[in-house]
Amino acid sequence: MAKKKGKRPQGEGSVYQRKDGKWECKIPVGKDPSTGKLKRKSFYGASQEEVRKKRDEYLTQKRTGTYIEPSKLTVGPFVGDWLKVFVKPNKKAATYAKYESVYLTHINKDLGNIELQKLTTMKVQEFYNTKAAKLSSSAVSIIHIVLHGAMEYAVEEKLIPKNPTSKTKRPSVKHKEVVVMTEEELQKYLLAAKEYRMFAAFFTALTTGLRRGELCALRWKHIDFKKEILKVRESLNRVQVERGKTELRIDTLKTDNAKRDIPLLPETIKILKDHREKQKKERQDIEGENKVVELKDNSLVFCTEEGKFYEPRNLLRLHKVILKKAGLRTDIKIHTLRHQFATMLLKKNVNLKYIIDLLGHADERMVLRTYGHSDDQDLKNAILELKDVIKA
Repeated sequence: MAKKKGKRPQGEGSVYQRKDGKWECKIPVGKDPSTGKLKRKSFYGASQEEVRKKRDEYLTQKRTGTYIEPSKLTVGPFVGDWLKVFVKPNKKAATYAKYESVYLTHINKDLGNIELQKLTTMKVQEFYNTKAAKLSSSAVSIIHIVLHGAMEYAVEEKLIPKNPTSKTKRPSVKHKEVVVMTEEELQKYLLAAKEYRMFAAFFTALTTGLRRGELCALRWKHIDFKKEILKVRESLNRVQVERGKTELRIDTLKTDNAKRDIPLLPETIKILKDHREKQKKERQDIEGENKVVELKDNSLVFCTEEGKFYEPRNLLRLHKVILKKAGLRTDIKIHTLRHQFATMLLKKNVNLKYIIDLLGHADERMVLRTYGHSDDQDLKNAILELKDVIKA
């Protein structure tokens, strides 16, 4: 007596051969909420075995929760929307502008038309290799931060099974050696800077370690002459407000560590007070002799003669003019004044924890790597420490 064929499990459909010779299987996948009609999913193949394999893989993925619905969504629109919805509300304007720039210039331009589900680790690695040949390691790192973050979200939303950027290799970020001035060069620099109205800004940077944006955002209310401290609370940055348009904006600081109070040298206090008086006179000359001019607490310390924002890039340009006037090397960046401040403190054996707090950093290793330089005299003095220990 012939055995009865077992009943096909519910939901697995039937495999049949079509008139064109191809094989097909249709299985129910629920009902259309708008019509109430049963929806079916089809699998096609050149053989019965191929179709069954595709069906079984689908059913296994559905049971294990690993199934990804096929989609034609491309990388460009997806990353762009992710940036606007998830990144923009949670990042500083300057940081978001940087992310948006690398998205538009690199990610969208080179990967934008690739379907999200077809973006492989190999394609991403080739993309990174191409960029590494033209851009700095830090620039490639920012590109990776944006692309990796967007792909992580795609995995969470079950748009792709895994993040194609996770197993990629990027060039390690190279930290350039910071060139600081010798004592002789520093004196030449300060002497040349005294001839310019922004001298107080450069001297303050040198004796407090402020960043350029922090200097340009400084207000008189942030300087407590009685307690002899300077409060770092804001930063001035040029940010992109729309495509092709930027503007200067004062923003809060990036991290809690960046918010700090810095004691002022007596010389710095004197220079800032002199600067304040000169600023009053400038405003008096503009508004008229008969008008009483008072600088409000909210007024900017380092600004134009009219009291408006001083473009941070103009501070950089003036720094270059001062270098030329002093006959100094052109590779001395304006950020060198901050490095100079940290390096001088390290050479005076100031506790590293204090230096970290003054700079507004959080990473001890980064401070040592960036500012812990040794010149020839430092090395000679180090060796001389052995003279009382080792004797012939």
